[in-house]
Amino acid sequence: MRPLTFLLLFTIHCSLFTVINASGMEKQSVVVAKDFIKRGQSIKAEDVRSEDRILLRLTGNIAQDAGSVVDKIAKMDIRAGMVIKASMLDCKKLIKRGDPVSIIAESGPLRVTVAGKAMEDGPEGKLIKVLNLSSRKIIAAKVVANSTVSVHF
Repeated sequence: MRPLTFLLLFTIHCSLFTVINASGMEKQSVVVAKDFIKRGQSIKAEDVRSEDRILLRLTGNIAQDAGSVVDKIAKMDIRAGMVIKASMLDCKKLIKRGDPVSIIAESGPLRVTVAGKAMEDGPEGKLIKVLNLSSRKIIAAKVVANSTVSVHF
């Protein structure tokens, strides 16, 4: 009897991963580290490769496409040959706490830009706290690019 495999696509932060539930002897294409990847290191294409592996009762959010891990940051040390999971990675921070930012407020055709200061780190798409330097109020804004956040009113 062939083992059942369930594939669910979902997004973690800004990456597309596949949850794999496998039992028995079935090969899956997975992403593995070519060499040791140090915690905090930005992962490059040459740091990883795809391999077909036999997964025995392995459940987790395993990366199946090498492109989905490139430009991510390792949250932990990853040994050479280790299968890479989403829980081991973090998105690259576009904004760091204390960085000056441009706050863009948009509503229809109206667009206002003011200076701000990031109160926390944030990858693209994350809501972070930002100090509006004009009003001195802390607001929640979405990271849209390096040094740029947006709010809608």
